[in-house]
Amino acid sequence: QGPLVLANPSPAVEEVIKLAGYGDYFAIYPTVAEAITAVKARDALRLPGQKLNDQYQIVENLGQGNAGTVLKVLDLKSQREAALRVLSPSFGVETMDHFVSQVQHLIDLKHRNIARIFDSDWILDGNHTFIVEEFLEGQTLAARLEQDHQPLATDEALDLALDLTLALEYAHSRGVVHGNLKPDDIFL
Repeated sequence: QGPLVLANPSPAVEEVIKLAGYGDYFAIYPTVAEAITAVKARDALRLPGQKLNDQYQIVENLGQGNAGTVLKVLDLKSQREAALRVLSPSFGVETMDHFVSQVQHLIDLKHRNIARIFDSDWILDGNHTFIVEEFLEGQTLAARLEQDHQPLATDEALDLALDLTLALEYAHSRGVVHGNLKPDDIFL
């Protein structure tokens, strides 16, 4: 289930949502028409077989979160599977502008502990931006911790900490800051 959709709420309502810490639960649009368009687009992203920008064929919907929808796709040009993340249209203009300005830095990152970014573009409707990244399979740190209900072994935790430190040091040295690193983003 996605965020609740609000069309043209008053500044006071937006401030209450923000102060209460529920900003991630609402997708806010300036008009009802834009909200309807975004909801229809979100629903369309659940359709296996659909093509995005004549290059990415949807294989399956992998999930939806605060940042947007993640799809497993087949890149028809390279014939490789990839993860395509359609960024949530609820992000503000500043966030989207910052993202667009950083994309080439992300594509240039090449490190064994960082998922490769292959492409970024707008979906043909022009209202949704997406990023295409390496498709990773396997367990996340969050799933592992939840499954075992105990901390990682010391050696494993130290190895993971070193890998994360090297990856972050590499990214930071190239002007890229993750900004939201969490156990769900860390593949073991």
